[in-house]
Amino acid sequence: EMKKRFVINIEVVNELVEKHQRVHLITGHYFNWEFANLAVGLISKFPFVVAYKPVSNKVFDRLMYHIRSRFGTKLVSSTNFAKDFQPLSKNNYALILVADQNAANTSKAYWIDFFGKKVPLVKGPERGAKMNNLPIVYTEFYKVKRGFYKGNFELITTTPNDYKDGEITKILIKKIEDSIRKEPANYLWSHRRWKHQFNPEQHSRLVIE
Repeated sequence: EMKKRFVINIEVVNELVEKHQRVHLITGHYFNWEFANLAVGLISKFPFVVAYKPVSNKVFDRLMYHIRSRFGTKLVSSTNFAKDFQPLSKNNYALILVADQNAANTSKAYWIDFFGKKVPLVKGPERGAKMNNLPIVYTEFYKVKRGFYKGNFELITTTPNDYKDGEITKILIKKIEDSIRKEPANYLWSHRRWKHQFNPEQHSRLVIE
């Protein structure tokens, strides 16, 4: 039933994983990823790795872990990511990362225009791909009609080190903005993406034009 309701060009990622072994899939706080996660895990030919934040209630946490991983998704706790991800990193995988995550330290972020206002963006997704020379794929899901959805995987680059620092993040945040403009209701507006104020004296050197 899930396969009937989701049309996904998963072959883009399948081919990359076969050639490069590892791929970074980049998305934003967009669409219902609880739902999309199950669809991708069901049809992918590769380990689909997702970082998740455990909930404090252990019983509920185990239930959510089971639901999220039942179609093969590999879940890695965000609180202990480096250690828990290590065994998976030795094999081929596709790791999903969020590009529009709020930067904890705004003085070490990329400041990029997002809907006409500069926001601080984490460097992790871009740096991780460059460090390991991994392909980057932009990922979006949207509703076609009631009960039916489409997933689109778009290759950004297989050579991330050809780009200047911050350039890939700027491309990705523009992709996220375009996705939101198509279907504004799909964005997690409570994410408070604009809560940090740009200070020219502190942040001008961090702006990616």
